[in-house]
Amino acid sequence: MLTALTRALTRTPHPTQLADHLTTLITTHPHTFAPPALVITTQTETSRPLLTARHTIAANPDIPIPLITTLTDLLPQSTRRFAHLATDFTQRLIHHHRANPDAYLPDLAGSLNNLSIWLGELGRREEGLAAISDFSK
Repeated sequence: MLTALTRALTRTPHPTQLADHLTTLITTHPHTFAPPALVITTQTETSRPLLTARHTIAANPDIPIPLITTLTDLLPQSTRRFAHLATDFTQRLIHHHRANPDAYLPDLAGSLNNLSIWLGELGRREEGLAAISDFSK
């Protein structure tokens, strides 16, 4: 369904309305639609509503960490197209892991490493180095 709606964006006379409805559908039901929407985002060129939904979900503090983890794991490992989104998701994970570092130390280390890589993809190499270097921050 999400694939068909995303492809319809190029053929509808009112793409903005459809895009807005699609974004609302994903952000209103993130557990159901966010993971497949993220996969579709990596496979389609007309992905603005899907990316908008992803960024809205990343910024929503009520979205549970397991869903953020799932979405982060679905992102391609190295791509500039999704580097901003990956950075947003990874920063949420780091914030969560730092709240209880004793329980999440390996996850915190992995998330800091990932943040360093994503910041490098964005050309923010100094910030990436700082993220991985300042483990105890």
